[in-house]
This record gives sequence, structure tokens and C-alpha cells, in this order.
Amino acid sequence: MRTWAASWALLLALLGAGCDDDVDSTDRRPTDPARVERAGEGLYRRYCALCHGRDGEGYGADNAPMLAGQEWLRSASDEFITAAIANGRPGTPMSAWSRAHGGPLNDTQIEAIRVYLRSWQRTPRANVEETVVEGDARRGRLIYVLQCAECHGARGEGVDAVALANPAFLATASDGFLQYAVSHGRTGTRMVAFRDRLEPEQIDDVVAFIRALGDPAAVAGALRPPPEPVPDLPALADMQLVINPQGRPAHFTLREDRFVPAADVQRELERGRRIVILDARATSDWLRQRIPGALPVPFYELDAIAAELPRDGTPMVAYCACPHAASGHVVDALRRQGFTNTAVLDEGIDFWAQQGYPIATGPLDAPAPAE
Repeated sequence: MRTWAASWALLLALLGAGCDDDVDSTDRRPTDPARVERAGEGLYRRYCALCHGRDGEGYGADNAPMLAGQEWLRSASDEFITAAIANGRPGTPMSAWSRAHGGPLNDTQIEAIRVYLRSWQRTPRANVEETVVEGDARRGRLIYVLQCAECHGARGEGVDAVALANPAFLATASDGFLQYAVSHGRTGTRMVAFRDRLEPEQIDDVVAFIRALGDPAAVAGALRPPPEPVPDLPALADMQLVINPQGRPAHFTLREDRFVPAADVQRELERGRRIVILDARATSDWLRQRIPGALPVPFYELDAIAAELPRDGTPMVAYCACPHAASGHVVDALRRQGFTNTAVLDEGIDFWAQQGYPIATGPLDAPAPAE
């Protein structure tokens, strides 16, 4: 059996090297387009397909949008796609995958994924980047409430569609991109083409209102580079695998033999019960916000350390943000390896934080700053 230190060294090596032999861990850019596309396919399947679907069909996880849709590919610039992969969408389940944020991918690997996504495009690019929209946000508000809020939320927070008020989204989505999305819709999704329902001026008004949803300071902040240097992940020798190792085992009644409510987990932690908590998200998410004591076990690297998890029946709870895709993947994999006392945190980490339950951030378990 490997030691914890050896297992963590293996995990760091895997995170550094990526998963595809065709794109190495440096930022040297391959020149063979076919090679880049093959590499991007492997990287996409490893890191993206769980939520966005094997073929970009979307909604493998809640609200993870379709990426193979022709309208989206036609109107999304390379810069928009690259920024979405690298920086994610803070406040949503979309992780920041770049190493600059603590994720596993370098610039070359991110570019390879973007090239692979672009290979799905079957129609010419739409000229949207030069579009300047001069709508009236006040007029657009009523149209938005009637036509858009049911899916996108009254404040653009997202209900079962894209969070339009997300600062990272607004910082990179051009007026033309937004106008095209409202006008042409997204075939294969609930997003209809409003050019058949609204006048061009009304569409511009809706775009102006979407712009007004964003906090200007937050949008400007989303364009700033991440702080340097990114905190290193801690060595496992500095972490405690089991929370409350001397306590009695936590006890849960699972819904569908799978899901445990956040309130039950918090109750058992407060009682000092023994438990292992696994953060199934990308490492950048673990650094940004996690349950105190949670181990970084990203869904794409589980095998690197699963052999070291305790087999003494200690309850294990995995969580993610969507709230079940990555955590469910981890729990399924653990159960196949004989870890039967496992569960998925039902509501996910964002709900946990919203309830005011304890949160840690950074490389060690420092309490998150008060807001």
C-alpha cells in the first residue's frame, strides 16, 4: 500500500501532466491541428463530459449548457470560449480549469479543448463582435420579466438556464453575442428564437437590460488576472484524513440509499462524529471554498488516492456544486471498490454555504472571511 505522501505526489504529478500524451505539461504549442484536436478530445472527455455530455449535448449536470449547438458555436468567439474554460463562472458549478486559478490545465491544454469544441461547428461563424447595442434597459425589463425570468431568474441568477448576471459571463460576452442568442435561440434547448416574437428594437432593449443586471465593479473585477502566486495544495501529511477520528461514526438515513441532507451532515459534525468528507470538484474550487476538513478528491483523479481511504467503515460524504454529478460519480466509483458507507451531499456545497454552515478557504483550513 502506498503512503499518503506517495499518493499525494502521484496526484500532483497527474494534475501537472494532464491526461493526454499529445499535449504535455509545458505551454509549448503543437502545430499539427489534427494532433491538437485529438488531444482536446481526450481532455474534454476527462474534464468536461461529465457535466456537458460526451458529445456536447449538455445537461449531464444541472444547467450545464449544450456546447455542440450550432448557434452557440457560431456566435461564441475563441476568446469567450477560452476564458470560460480557464476562469470558470464563479458562483456557479462551472469550475476554473486553468492552473492560474489552481486547476489542472495549462494554456496549451485549454486551447486544445477549445479547438476540439470548434470541431463540432458545421456552419460559418456569425459576425457578432462588431455589433453595438443601444437598447433601453427600462423597456427591456418588462420584456425580460415576461419572457426570460422563468428560466434565467428575475435578477439573472439562473433558475434552470444560464446565470446571465454572472460577472465572468458579462465580462466576456459581447453585445453581439447576447443579441444573437436572444434572436436565434439555442436549438435543442428550451431557449427559443425570439426574432419570431419580438421586434429588433425589443431584442436590443432586452440585451441592454441584461447588461444592467451586472454589478459594474464585479464585472470589471472578473477581467482582472488571478492573484499570484496561486496557493499550493497542501501535502496530505499536513491534512487529517478523518474528521473527528476519536468520535463515534456519523449516522445518516439516506434518501434513495444515496443522498444525505446538508443539515444532517452539519449536525453530526457538531456532535463530533467521525466522518470523511470528499470534495469532488476541480482543485480550484477546493481552494476557493470547501467544507472544513474536506479532502480534495476531484472526480477526474479519484483513482490516484482511493486506495488510501480508510476501509474501517468510517462514513464518507462526497459533495460538489451542481449538486450531484461529480459527487455522484465519486460515490459510484467508491462503491464499486467496496466502500459501502458512502453518500452524496444532497444539496451541494453552495447550499451549505448559503445556510451559514462553516466554510474554509485557501491551502489550509482557514475560516472564510466574513462578508
